[in-house]
Amino acid sequence: MEALILSLKDNLLARLRSSDLVLAQVTNVGRNEYSTLELGRMYRVKYLFRQRYFMEGVKRLDFVRGGSTFGDVPNFEGEIGFLFLSNLNERVYQCHWQGHIPIERYDGELWCVLYNVRLWLDMDVPQVILDNYKPSHHRLDKDGNSLDSLVRFEVLEAYLMELIAELDQKPCEPFEVVDMQDWRVFKKLS
Repeated sequence: MEALILSLKDNLLARLRSSDLVLAQVTNVGRNEYSTLELGRMYRVKYLFRQRYFMEGVKRLDFVRGGSTFGDVPNFEGEIGFLFLSNLNERVYQCHWQGHIPIERYDGELWCVLYNVRLWLDMDVPQVILDNYKPSHHRLDKDGNSLDSLVRFEVLEAYLMELIAELDQKPCEPFEVVDMQDWRVFKKLS
């Protein structure tokens, strides 16, 4: 039986159809399923809350993190990245499968870590992504091939905004909640 492998676009669209996208820093990973994040940039607030909620000064949220099921990588304290969040019964939930895309600095540049995404196998990846990606060598399969991909932050951010605009049929207009310049990966290197 052949495994169903979604393209990068289909994978991201599946998450965006039921979740909002934020750039955040995980400030606390609790022993139970709850964690805390500091909001940086909001790309979409269709399912989570309304924009005015954040304009009233909310900068931190408690959320139920996605499970660390087989093949999925859990959040870690201090992680900075894109999170896919939704609101159900007044609780904020992270998308249960690959509900986060961490951002790391490699060789002085910002890269998004796409866990369990092998872009070189995806026939539907936009050329701009292929031109701005490299395999991550942190996690390898039994044959020594990379399990994960790295995509330049600004390129993946622009692609996510395009997908949001496509879904919502209007331009994606992100807004800042806190200044992110002091966050670890965004600090200027001396």
